[in-house]
Amino acid sequence: MSQSHDAAYRLLFRHRRMVHDLLRGFVPGRWVRRFHPDSLRRVGERRLSGTLVRREQDLVWKLEWGRLRLPVYLLLEIQSKVEGGMAVRLLSYIGLLYEELLHHRKGSGHRRLPTVLPIVFYNGRKRWRAPLQLRALIPGAIDGLEEFQPHLEYLLIDGQRTNVDQRATEGNLVALLLRIEQSRTVSEVAGHIDRLIRRLRAEPDEGLRRAFTAWLQQSLIPGRFPGARIPALDNLEEATPMLRETVKEWTRQWWTDGHQVGLQKGRQEGRQEGRQEGRQEGEVTLLLRLLHRKFGPTAAQYHERLATASTDQLLRWGERVLAAQSIEDVFATP
Repeated sequence: MSQSHDAAYRLLFRHRRMVHDLLRGFVPGRWVRRFHPDSLRRVGERRLSGTLVRREQDLVWKLEWGRLRLPVYLLLEIQSKVEGGMAVRLLSYIGLLYEELLHHRKGSGHRRLPTVLPIVFYNGRKRWRAPLQLRALIPGAIDGLEEFQPHLEYLLIDGQRTNVDQRATEGNLVALLLRIEQSRTVSEVAGHIDRLIRRLRAEPDEGLRRAFTAWLQQSLIPGRFPGARIPALDNLEEATPMLRETVKEWTRQWWTDGHQVGLQKGRQEGRQEGRQEGRQEGEVTLLLRLLHRKFGPTAAQYHERLATASTDQLLRWGERVLAAQSIEDVFATP
């Protein structure tokens, strides 16, 4: 799942419009007002080290800034899992990028290196706790040697937790992408997808529309409905009805399976009370399976709440699993 998730995001950020909206909407500093959007271009994704070991970073973009059109490189790393040594990885990538630039400038007499902005675009469920600064990974530097240690800090954009200012990011496709990912109900997801479809109708880049279609089919919907049967999407317009149908099928299957498990247990006990108790026990068992499949091992406190819940409560919680980003969202009141 994480591989297809990352691949879907990489496909999106191979498009100039997405990188432009990322810069203008989510990169801090006044400097972003002075870059030339027409200069944005992707410059390659593979570097070869001096030891002939191939290293790959997700995306490298180049832009020009200011009156002198100075070059700036964006190193964009897509992550769905927390990587504790991310600062080390980015230092390696930047070193390889600089090596390549110096190699191409041999004999030119010009050896000044451009500015590089490393960005980690993270959209995992767990909170990102990896250090943003390389020096945080070298806490025990010997007194007198601190100044000789490498320094690097990367910009983290946490897709689940980054605040999206609706007014400041109006018309921004990255902002809309984050709103969809941060939605807590199926109706919110569907509403934002409808807005995305309307905005992309005026987008001249057909490839970007296809990239969003792939993201919906390969990342968003499988992440919300693990195990669901997802039909192929030919275009974005099919996304909203497909989402609603998936919700209905998921809920129907959960309810039916729970009743079947319960009826079987009730028949084994051979009495009406046993059938009703068994049916509810089956619903609890199935809901626990869904929670475990989507969020991992379930804490004991949630087992207790499920064991004492009514049928209506179980149904409400089962429906919430569809759009929830965390197990806390499922059991939140009301």
